[in-house]
Amino acid sequence: MSDDESGRGLLISLVDALSRVPVLADRAGLDLVVRMMSAELREALSVEDHPTAIGRLFSLAEVCHRTPERLAALVRVVAKFESDSRALVELRHLVAELTPLDLFPTTERARLFTLLAGVVVPDMADIYRAVAGPTAPGLFGPATYYEVFRVLETLNAGPDGVPRPLVFVEHIAMRVGTEVASGLREWNDAQAAEMGFSEELSALRVTLHAEAVRLRRTASRARRPVSRSFLVVDVEDSSRRTNLEQLELRQEFYRMLYTAIAASGWSDEQCVVEDRGDGAMLVVDAQVFDLFDPFTDDLLLELLRHNAQAAPEHRVRLRIGVHHGFVHVDEHGWVGDALTTAFRIVNSGRVKIALREAEHAHAVVVVSDVVYRDVIRHGYVPHHADYRRLDDDDRIVWLRVHENGTPPA
Repeated sequence: MSDDESGRGLLISLVDALSRVPVLADRAGLDLVVRMMSAELREALSVEDHPTAIGRLFSLAEVCHRTPERLAALVRVVAKFESDSRALVELRHLVAELTPLDLFPTTERARLFTLLAGVVVPDMADIYRAVAGPTAPGLFGPATYYEVFRVLETLNAGPDGVPRPLVFVEHIAMRVGTEVASGLREWNDAQAAEMGFSEELSALRVTLHAEAVRLRRTASRARRPVSRSFLVVDVEDSSRRTNLEQLELRQEFYRMLYTAIAASGWSDEQCVVEDRGDGAMLVVDAQVFDLFDPFTDDLLLELLRHNAQAAPEHRVRLRIGVHHGFVHVDEHGWVGDALTTAFRIVNSGRVKIALREAEHAHAVVVVSDVVYRDVIRHGYVPHHADYRRLDDDDRIVWLRVHENGTPPA
């Protein structure tokens, strides 16, 4: 049986014991006991007003089980009514099983919770599970410092030999401000020295610090962008075609695209293709040169072959945009300013006009000013002398018109 199942079993046993206490048999008696406990503990205890007696007793058991002080107060109050009855003896015995032995003096526990007063740690439940281990008993109630500490006191130390409450305090110290962290570590040092665990606690701190550094580095790397080359292809005036014509055009477009990708030798991991309805986006883990030679040249050759054989109404004209830069990737896809730029240059109004006015062209290739300055003007790719500057709103792009030609055999 797991610790969680054992704890819940004891809770049910507590309900059975309470059901045999005469003063708790009716609603008025139970309410009186709760009021007396609240007065003694100086806290308002909230017991659910369940329509059945057993439901009210279960709620009382849950409330009392959350702290040893409440269990002790329950026994003291019931004793005022039951003296040394058999039901009270049974209740005392069961409460002794439910109440852990204190590892720490009352004054030290009070000092710890004073240090933690007002300190908010959002992932407290996660810390509890990490410290308590995969078979940890469930928490009865919210994950408060008091509740977590109480449960951890009932568990044996882990492989590091450090009592789990001290491990919990070390985790909290890593998540709070410097002043509070210093106070928590001083408290831990004093407890460890008293219990003979100083060396083990020092070793634990080294381990936790190393793990924290590793996690920070991992998180930092996760936030870093990756460098990629982008090619956005858009089919001119596809919306003017009927749905069936668009479907046929789409099949032919992807045939041309994947033929060019295969010729470039890119793997599926190296070249990510995302559909854009009347076009596609390629995010390629390769130098931007490769997007011109061989990829764009091969794509244009496939386009030329298609148009040479197609009827005029089935010919395709493309706008091809090329850019490179840094982007982030997550489970939803790619994002970043460089990718936005790639889409903007290929969908530029001036670029669309340039293709429309080039009546005999099969395509236009447009590149960002960055790609022109880094690649084109140095003559690193074919047709570099054919690009001309185009001022488009707030950006400069460079355009090459792919004029009519004879497709290779």
